This record gives sequence, structure tokens and C-alpha cells, in this order.
Amino acid sequence: ISWHHMNHIPRTLKSQFVYRQLREQKNALQEEIRIFWKKCQRLRREIQTFREDNKTKALWEEIHAFKKKNKGFMDEIKSFLEESRVFMAEIKAFQTKKKEIQDQTIEEEIKNKSIQEKIEAIEEKNNAFWKECKAFWKKDKTFWEEDMAISKDKMALWEEYIALRDNDQDLQEEKAGKMNRRSIKNHWKRQKILIG
Repeated sequence: ISWHHMNHIPRTLKSQFVYRQLREQKNALQEEIRIFWKKCQRLRREIQTFREDNKTKALWEEIHAFKKKNKGFMDEIKSFLEESRVFMAEIKAFQTKKKEIQDQTIEEEIKNKSIQEKIEAIEEKNNAFWKECKAFWKKDKTFWEEDMAISKDKMALWEEYIALRDNDQDLQEEKAGKMNRRSIKNHWKRQKILIG
């Protein structure tokens, strides 16, 4: 009977009908609860029997031992991960240091190359300087040899000058001697004229 048709039923019958339906629903619910509790009790007995079984106990002990072992294994994994983290940090630090060393090495190579280029330039200037020195020494040697030749010529001229001077002095002395002898003769001639 639908609720639409129940509107035409007297109130007393309607209440009785609703009460009967609610009681049936209550009984059905109680029956379901009773069946559910029976199932729960049966499940509890099965669990208890399962727990009391030797195989089950052994299995629980294995599970417990596995949990312990698994805990130790997880601790080892955790320790390994920590060591790996530290190791990776050390690798990163090493790579950073390696890069710094490589950069420093490249910078030093650039500096060394610059220094080497400066040294080569200085060596080239030094070689050019020594070439100039050698050329100067050759010129100086030539000049010294020429100066020695001139000095020899000067010495020969000086010796000739001394010889000429000595010769001239001898001539002057000889000339002076002749003039003195003439003066003495002229003097005696004048004396003879005066006496005579």
C-alpha cells in the first residue's frame, strides 16, 4: 500500500499499520544483529584457534623475528643512506675543490705563459743587445787598432821632430861658432890697423 492510498485509511488503522511495520523492521534488525554477533563470535574463535595453533605461533615468531631483522636492516639502510649523503657531500666538495684547482691551474698556466712570453721578449732584447755589444766591440777594436797606428805615427813624427831639433841645434851651434871665429879675426884685424 502506498502512502498516497494510506491517506484515505482511518487514523487508527493507519497507526496500527505503521506500528506493525516498525516492529517488523525492528525484529529484522535484531535478527541481523544476532547473526552478525554469531559471525563475530565464530571469527573470534577462529582467530583464537589460529593463534593457539603451533604453526601459527611459529609463524608469529618468524614474523616477530622478521620485524626485528627488518628493523636492523632498515637501520643499516638508514646508516648507509646517511653515509651516502656524507660521501656525496664529500664528492661535491672534492669536485668543487677540483674545479677551483683546475681554474687556478688554468690561471697559473696563463700567468706562466705570460711570464714565458716576457722572458722570451727579454731574451730577444738581450740577444739583440749582445749583438750590438759585439758590433761595438768590433768597432772599438778597429778604432783601438787605428788609434795605435796613429800613436805609432805620432811617435815616429815625434822622434823625427827630436832628430830635426837636435840637428838644428847642432847647426845653430856650428853657425854660432863660425860667427865667433869671424868676430875674433875682425877684432885682431882692427887692432893691427891701429898699431900699424
